Formats: sequence, structure tokens, C-alpha cells
Amino acid sequence: MNLEEKIRLARDIGVTEEELEKLSRDEDWRVRWEIAQNPNTSGETLAKLSEDADDSVRFHVAKNPHTSVKVLTKLSEDADEAVRKNVADNPNTSNSALERLSRDPYWLVRSRAVHNSSNFRIKEMLKVVMNSHLLIKNADFYRSGFSKLDVKFLNAWTDRLFEIGTEA
Repeated sequence: MNLEEKIRLARDIGVTEEELEKLSRDEDWRVRWEIAQNPNTSGETLAKLSEDADDSVRFHVAKNPHTSVKVLTKLSEDADEAVRKNVADNPNTSNSALERLSRDPYWLVRSRAVHNSSNFRIKEMLKVVMNSHLLIKNADFYRSGFSKLDVKFLNAWTDRLFEIGTEA
């Protein structure tokens, strides 16, 4: 089977778990990348792919809605910030992993962890925001490509969060 056929098979949502598991051992990262995205990939195969040397494969494992809490917790400490960002976005991520990610050195990871509110109550979110210095200075936003209107909105939002926190 050539590379294009393997990729096509890896994308196929009708492929069996056994075929996906076999393809997950392919030497080409593009095949493993597709396996990591397939919604029919088993938790066991996703766990194996979470240890892949290629960060783009781990990136998609962290994004897959079928990735287990255990694997996401491990990936929350990944060296690649894009992997950690996807862990922060994943609805299966545990509270403890989200709390750790809310203190991540990369501001987008922190932001995503706080916004994954399916696992945080508002007071916990507020505590994380205030304690982890998520309130980014305007210069950081401008360097990141935010417009003046974005910065104005974000400043208003953080001011309101501070008001809520002091009222509680």
C-alpha cells in the first residue's frame, strides 16, 4: 500500500479499530497524524500515539474528543505549547490539569484553560485568573496582533472579573 492509500484509509471513518491500530505504527508521521484525528481511533491507540516523537501527532491526540483523561493529563506537561493548548481546549481535561495549564508560561494556553469552563466554577476561574497573572499587559496583546478594540474589550472583561471577585 502506498502513502496516499494509507492516508486515505487512516481518514476513513468506516475503517476498523484494528486497521487503525495497525496503521498507527506506520513510519510516516502523516499516516499517524491522520489516525490521531480519526474519531474511531481507540483510546489505547491514542495513548500510544500520545508518546509519538512528532509533535503534530501529539497535537491531534490532544485535540481528539476520545482521548482519555489520563492521556490528557500526561499531555498537559508536553514540551510543545500547541499540544498543551489543545489539552486546555479538550472537554475531557481534568480540573487538576486545567489548573496547572492556567499557570502555563504560554499565555494562549492559560487563556484556553480558563475558558474551558465546563470544568471550572466561576470562583475557581477567577482565582486562577488573578493568581496566575492572566491579566496580560496591553503591550503583550499588541505584539500578539490584537487590535486596539480587542484590547479595550479584554480590559473591560478583566475589570469586570475583578469586580465580581471583590464582590464575592
